[in-house]
Amino acid sequence: MNVERNIAKLKCGADQQGTALIIDEGHAVTVRHCLKDFYCGKADTITLDIFIDGKVKRIPALPVIDNKDEDKFAYLQLAEKVEPIGKIKFVAYKPSVPS
Repeated sequence: MNVERNIAKLKCGADQQGTALIIDEGHAVTVRHCLKDFYCGKADTITLDIFIDGKVKRIPALPVIDNKDEDKFAYLQLAEKVEPIGKIKFVAYKPSVPS
C-alpha cells in the first residue's frame, strides 16, 4: 500500500481528533494530548485516516509505550504496514520509535 502523504487524520474515540505523521512502514507519531481520551480510559480506539492509492483508508493504531509525559510525542503502532513516501525530519530531530 503506497501512502500518498505522510500526514494522517487521527481519531481517538468518538470526539477527539488530531494529526499524526507516518514515520515508517508501521509507525506514526503524534502529540500526546491527541490521545488524552485513550490514556484516561474514555476511548478504546485510535484510528488513522491515510490517503492510499487515491482513497482514504482507516487503519487502527495503538500506542507503542504508555508515555506519561504530556509534553512529548506519542508513538503509534499501525495495524497494517504502509509504504511512506518520504522521511519526516524536524529541525535537529528525527522521529523514531523508542525501544
